[in-house]
This record gives sequence, C-alpha cells and structure tokens, in this order.
Amino acid sequence: TQKVYIISRLRCADAVPMAVETVYLPFARFAGIETYDMSKSLYTLLRQRYGCEPAKAIESIQSGLAKAKEAKQLQIKAGAPVLRITRTAYDGAGVPLEYTESVYRGDKYVFNVTLEK
Repeated sequence: TQKVYIISRLRCADAVPMAVETVYLPFARFAGIETYDMSKSLYTLLRQRYGCEPAKAIESIQSGLAKAKEAKQLQIKAGAPVLRITRTAYDGAGVPLEYTESVYRGDKYVFNVTLEK
C-alpha cells in the first residue's frame, strides 16, 4: 500500500461545468504538489516541477448515468447520460504516474479519434 494524493477538480469550458475529475498521484513522487495551482494543466505542472511527463496512457471510455452528486456538480439531472473515462498514464520507464477517473456530461462532450496507417 502506498500513500496517494487525491485531487478532485471540476473542469469547465466557458464557465459551463463539463467534467468532474478525480486524479490519483503517488505521494512520494509528487511531494508538495498540493501547494501548486491545480486550475491549470496537470501535465505541465508535472513536467515543470517534477521533471516527468507521460510517455503513454491507457484510457477507457464507458457510457453511464449521472449519480446525484455528479449531477449537482455538472448542473445536470441525476440519471442524465454521462461518459465515464478512466486513464492510467505511465512515464518513459513504464512506471504508472497518474490514475484519473472522470465523468463528462453526455450532452456536451464530443469524442474525436483520428486513425492513421
């Protein structure tokens, strides 16, 4: 068992709540992170202050329904459609550096993918 930071953020676009995000970071690796501004890019903070950035991430996207607390935060009705996204990011050595659980509004989020050969 290892200690982790748990950082909860409400992500907005043009002052409209878009996602509720919960980030888990290894405590020992990111000691003192709670003293920094979490309203900006987390990956920029990790790169600039801790000298690490993700080399790869595995993400899963699943449809679901908003729970009461999530609905309140996102300003939608409980039971409204949402996208539940989980991501584990790894550094260049393959060591996990971040795990994130996000809940996105189903009525505002568009998922775009580009596939190339």
